[in-house]
Amino acid sequence: MTIFLSLTLTILLTSLLINTPLLLGVTLLILSLNIVLITSLLFNSWFSFMIFLIYISGLLVLFSYFNALISNQLMFLSNYMYMGLILNTLLFIMLKSNQSFYNTNYSKIEPLSIMMNYNYLTVIIILLILLTTMISVVKLTEKNKKTLRPFIK
Repeated sequence: MTIFLSLTLTILLTSLLINTPLLLGVTLLILSLNIVLITSLLFNSWFSFMIFLIYISGLLVLFSYFNALISNQLMFLSNYMYMGLILNTLLFIMLKSNQSFYNTNYSKIEPLSIMMNYNYLTVIIILLILLTTMISVVKLTEKNKKTLRPFIK
């Protein structure tokens, strides 16, 4: 469980450094798979399957917008990406020493208890994931340089 949470947070933080839509789409796909794996461990598998279908449908819409907005770009990993990966690794080593965040009794979690008062950290993490995904998509689509010409008839 801690590996999935650490991997999810690492992918989330490195997605802010990505500057090409193809890499961002792959990152969002891997992030959605991690979230589905975490929810399938906590809840029943149908709930995680529905979440995965919602993520994939959103990714298909984003992919069509990216094809319309952004021309072909070369993919490269900048020095900021490498620095971000190193900082994320150091952050997780520091978080790993503090195990109180990960010590939760998962056997008593009910399917609809995600919005309870004692589970506010999970809701905050999900909100942060959605916020950073939205910020990274807005950052990639520059309004002044690109148009939606393929969608205009």
